[in-house]
Amino acid sequence: MATVAIELSTWIGESDGLLAGHKIIRGGRGDRDDVDVLIANTGLISEGWIKTAGRLRGIVRPGVGYDNVPLSVCRERGIICAYTPNAPSRAVAELTIGLLITAARGVHKTQYGLWDRIMGRQLDEMILGIVGMGRIGKRVAGLARGLFGEILAFDPLRPDTTFDEMHGVRRVDALCHLIDAADAVTLHVPKYRPDGGSNVDLIDDDMMRRLKPGAVLVNTSRGGIVNEAALLRHLNERSDLTACLDVFAHEPYEGPLAGLCNVIMTCHMGAMTAAARRRMEREAIDATLCILNGVAPKWIIPGSTIAG
Repeated sequence: MATVAIELSTWIGESDGLLAGHKIIRGGRGDRDDVDVLIANTGLISEGWIKTAGRLRGIVRPGVGYDNVPLSVCRERGIICAYTPNAPSRAVAELTIGLLITAARGVHKTQYGLWDRIMGRQLDEMILGIVGMGRIGKRVAGLARGLFGEILAFDPLRPDTTFDEMHGVRRVDALCHLIDAADAVTLHVPKYRPDGGSNVDLIDDDMMRRLKPGAVLVNTSRGGIVNEAALLRHLNERSDLTACLDVFAHEPYEGPLAGLCNVIMTCHMGAMTAAARRRMEREAIDATLCILNGVAPKWIIPGSTIAG
């Protein structure tokens, strides 16, 4: 019998029966050293814990992000690291579109009890810029087709002219060119790239200076990709800008961005739909069973040890 630790507080549990015969512990790993597989949340997994977890065979991250997993020490110990990158794509893309509409129509500017009609913008008069054309970026492009006047994209690691032609996407060859042209910019990149590069502070002071008047910046990918100190300064200086933020460098977020009227904040809820959570859990348990049976999971985190 193996021990599977489930850290996620939002775990629905409909697929738990697949783990029959194994011990399930909830609420986190604590200081336990008898965990065979950890189904981890977004919190940092310390190298120290991994080194003391003598039975640990695998870590599974439900969702697409895995920047909290210390892959180097996992490789040293032969620990398999898996994730479920497809499961949350539709949910995150839908939240992104919802935030874009909310910002464009000024819904966040309305006040309860006041009949104050806000003059907003139509999406077909706006150019949407998508940074990152992976699973979620492509989903956003598919949903945005027919809504926005034009869709631009920047992703030097994922050239896909077939997708672009099918969905009316125009690629640009530099991030600054996208920022200069777009009325709304949405980010769909990992914090750390598979090629070893980093997207930390990808949207920095210089890029924010280039934002068009009335621009909207959306981040539903990972905290740290937008430099929050620079963003705070620009939002204070330019009331025409709007930032829609679902993720932050440190969560739960309690910083000064929360007090600005041109910020729309959600609490890392991109994947928080019942359908997405059920799929994430099922795929996480499938990966867990593969690890316990010595079989390679379907989705191995890039840079992780391969099972077997």
